[in-house]
Amino acid sequence: MFTNMENIKQISCEVRNRVLQYSKAKNKMYFDDLIGFCAISSAILFKELKKTTDSVLILANHDHVFIKCEQYIVDITITQFDSSKEKVFIKHFTDYYLQENVPYYHKIEKKFDNFISFIKFMKYWPNDQIPHDHVIKEILHN
Repeated sequence: MFTNMENIKQISCEVRNRVLQYSKAKNKMYFDDLIGFCAISSAILFKELKKTTDSVLILANHDHVFIKCEQYIVDITITQFDSSKEKVFIKHFTDYYLQENVPYYHKIEKKFDNFISFIKFMKYWPNDQIPHDHVIKEILHN
């Protein structure tokens, strides 16, 4: 299986919009930068991209969660760090790019190729940021 950048962008935009709708409906203090939604967003994006390619990883450090799909970094919550960035961030994955240009992608601590391992890693994160099954189902089915 293989997906191109346009497919990745389309899926990423759809997931971001769904998470935004959920955030608006559930949060009394709504912010369109999706602060606190990186793990939930990345979990859903991982599941959706897995339908089109086997080359998807969830990447995480102690501050942030994002996706590597094919040869790209995909981050649909980058706006929580810099609101001037595009809402769906897709850039070619290179060590140089990660180290020199985007400081919150430094020190990737964990790489997950399956959802269960990722959920185990999340156990120490705030409960409202953990991608629980019921949250994912609600976002995907609205």
